[in-house]
Amino acid sequence: MSRGGGGSGPGPVLMGTSSASRPLGLLDAISKIQMFAAVEKLGKKIPLEYLLFKDRVGFWEVGARGVILDFFIMAIFTPLSMATFQEVLPIFGSDEFSSFDRGFAFLLAGSFALAYNMLIAVNLSACYFGRVPTMAIRYLYSGLLSANVVKCILLFVWFHMLRDWIAPERVAGFFTRNWSVLGNMMTPEGATWIQYWLQQFRGVLWPSAYFVVGSTAFCLLIPAIAFWFGKRDALKEYERNLRYDVIT
Repeated sequence: MSRGGGGSGPGPVLMGTSSASRPLGLLDAISKIQMFAAVEKLGKKIPLEYLLFKDRVGFWEVGARGVILDFFIMAIFTPLSMATFQEVLPIFGSDEFSSFDRGFAFLLAGSFALAYNMLIAVNLSACYFGRVPTMAIRYLYSGLLSANVVKCILLFVWFHMLRDWIAPERVAGFFTRNWSVLGNMMTPEGATWIQYWLQQFRGVLWPSAYFVVGSTAFCLLIPAIAFWFGKRDALKEYERNLRYDVIT
């Protein structure tokens, strides 16, 4: 099939500076990668040198930065979610734990990580094509992956340390040593109830540590699988452009 249009041939067609500006946030990074991919799919090869070192670090930072908020969300809400699931802590103030209560508790712990990874997967899956878009996505995902590994290690250790700190003998020893002060603020029945509740809560810390690891691995698989399928679809789109003379 003959080529139409009589274009100037493959070459970078980018507006602005000669280098990608460092992305400031996830939406900005996604927009830049989408622009790179759109150019590559039209047959305009972007030189790999266009993505400077500072730009690559910028994409890595964007991926890692989103995990910081997720770290605090999971540190707080994962034990609370597990406590609701094991009927230790009522989430809506009712002692009747329904399936909705348990499902809502899980969403509290994992919704941010799931939404963050879904946002990347949905918007960048079709952009996994061409050298520059692919490299930008890999740096973004490597930042996301690295930060999540650190998050899992820290939370895993933290939940196990907390479980040791509230061991029955340590809690009982704390109340015994400080009862001269605590006795002025609570009754012996209240102290017994607190110790009993802490031991129930202690039981949710072990599954919380493994929930963090499992849910993080699941969320990270979403963009990885999306990129695999997206690369195939992007190649088909490129071949269609080539077949119908969209690429000049």
